[in-house]
Amino acid sequence: MKMKKTSTHTKIINTIAEVFDKLSEEYKKRSEYGFIYIIFSGVVNLLWLINFVEWFKFIFYQLCKFIMKDISRKAAYNWAIDIFVVVKFVFLILFMLMPDNAIILKIVIYLLIMNVFTYFYHHVWRKPSDSCSHWQTRRFANLMLAIVFNILCYTYLLGNGLARYILWENGTPASLYSVLQYSISNTFLLSSSLSVVNAFGLYLQTSQQIVSFIFLVIILSQSIPKPAKED
Repeated sequence: MKMKKTSTHTKIINTIAEVFDKLSEEYKKRSEYGFIYIIFSGVVNLLWLINFVEWFKFIFYQLCKFIMKDISRKAAYNWAIDIFVVVKFVFLILFMLMPDNAIILKIVIYLLIMNVFTYFYHHVWRKPSDSCSHWQTRRFANLMLAIVFNILCYTYLLGNGLARYILWENGTPASLYSVLQYSISNTFLLSSSLSVVNAFGLYLQTSQQIVSFIFLVIILSQSIPKPAKED
C-alpha cells in the first residue's frame, strides 16, 4: 500500500517537474522576442495551468486508455471537450434557476473567463496544425457554443448573481427571459427595451461588449470554415 502511494506521489512530482521544464524551455526559445512577450506568455501559461478543462482532458484520456488501449489522444481530447461543454451548459442553466449564491457566482465568473481564454489559447495563441474541413467546422461550432455560453453567463450575472448591484431604467426586469433578451442585444450591439443606469451595471455591460468584440471580430476571423479537401 505504501509502495503504491509513493509511486503515485512520485508520478505527480515528475509531472509537475516536466511542466516547469517545458515552461523554462519555452521561455528560452521566446527570449529573443523581448521581455513583454515573455511576461504575456507567462500569464497565458499560468491561465492554462488553472484551466479545469485542460486537466479534465488529461484525466479523461488516461481513463480512456484503460478501456481502449488504441485510442488516440486527439479523439479522447475531443470527446472530453464535448462532455465538458455539455456539463457546463447544464450546470449554468441550473444555476440560473437557483437563488443567488456567492460560491455559484465565483464558479460562473471563473467559467466565463476560462470560456474566453480557452478559445483564445487554442485558436489564436496556438493555432492547430490540423486544417481539414472537419476540424475547421468543429472550430466554428465551438465558437458558436462559446458565444452562446457567454450570453448565458451574463444573463446569470445580470439577472441573478449580481442583480442586487444593478439598477434598471424602468425597474427590475419582469423575468429572466427579459434579461436574456437584453444579454443577446448587448452581445450583438442591438437596441433593447431594457437599460442599466448605474455605474456598476454599465461596467458589466461594457465588459460583455468587450468579450463579444473578442469573439466576433478577432477570433471569428480565425474560425470561419474554409473550403478544404476531404480526408
